[in-house]
This record gives sequence, C-alpha cells and structure tokens, in this order.
Amino acid sequence: MELLAKGQHMAERMLTLREVSDYLNVNPATVRRLVRSGQLRAIRVGRDMRFEVRVVDQWVAGGGTLPGESEAAVKFDAAATRKTIKS
Repeated sequence: MELLAKGQHMAERMLTLREVSDYLNVNPATVRRLVRSGQLRAIRVGRDMRFEVRVVDQWVAGGGTLPGESEAAVKFDAAATRKTIKS
C-alpha cells in the first residue's frame, strides 16, 4: 500500500473490497491475497481497504499485473495453488 505524497489528491471514486471482488468475480479473500502479495494496490482506511477504479482497470487490462511490472515479476505460489486445487 502506498501513502499519498504532499500535493497529491485522492481519486474521485474509490471501490470497496466487496465492489472489487464483485467486479473481478472473485472471492474477497482472493482480493486480499492479491494486495498482500503486491499484485494489486490498495489504500487502507482504518481497517478497510479502498481501491482506485483506475488502478483496478489497469490491473485487469495488464492481464493481472500493475503498469510497468512484467509478467515474470508476478509471484506464483505453487504450494497455495496446489492447496486450492485439492479443495
């Protein structure tokens, strides 16, 4: 997560965790995991997370990577994937 630098302004519209999970058609836990792994940026508001619409759209358009991040930079957790597939 990143802090706003002096002089920067917040985006006009922010999405909640639930809105992002609905938009991406995934479980909210998946969105939390993407944030923890650094694949998707979020802003903390107390205990909640907020997402800029622009950042989420860029992430989707980039195929699940942030702008300027290569496909190889995205971390792949094979053990977690095997665990999910077995469930």
